[in-house]
Amino acid sequence: MSEEKREAYEEEIDLYELLLKLKRRWKIIFGTVFVFLVIASLYVLIMRPVYKSSFTVKVPKFFTPAETVRYINYIQKLLKEKRFEDVMQILNLSEEEVKNIYKISSRELRGAKQTVEVSIEVYEPKLISKLANSILDYLNRNEYILERINIKKQEIEDKVK
Repeated sequence: MSEEKREAYEEEIDLYELLLKLKRRWKIIFGTVFVFLVIASLYVLIMRPVYKSSFTVKVPKFFTPAETVRYINYIQKLLKEKRFEDVMQILNLSEEEVKNIYKISSRELRGAKQTVEVSIEVYEPKLISKLANSILDYLNRNEYILERINIKKQEIEDKVK
């Protein structure tokens, strides 16, 4: 029985000993906390803030949401490849505005037919509404989409006649 008590006593944690160890190593603890605090502060000061917004696009029935997602993700691909002139031409934006775009992404919304969610992330908050309108204009004046609209109009006119 005495052996069990001794083993239980040896397995106990002595809080006073722990406090003494912490007291002896306070410089290491304080130094580590200080270094990470400096690193975090530098990170916050150096990194540019990113502003995020999203909007939904109702896709016409003769056009699939997957096609719309593909067109919008093409813009992100151009941004990743640093083909800013192509993005400037597609979205009718200045070079400075294009360089302030962090990310453009899109996805089909589940449960909502013919709907696509577009997310934009920019460094300049004033650019959000202009970029959203530019993306919508790009979708509305896309040659392939316009061709599909004209085909659909022709089909409707033929049915009416």
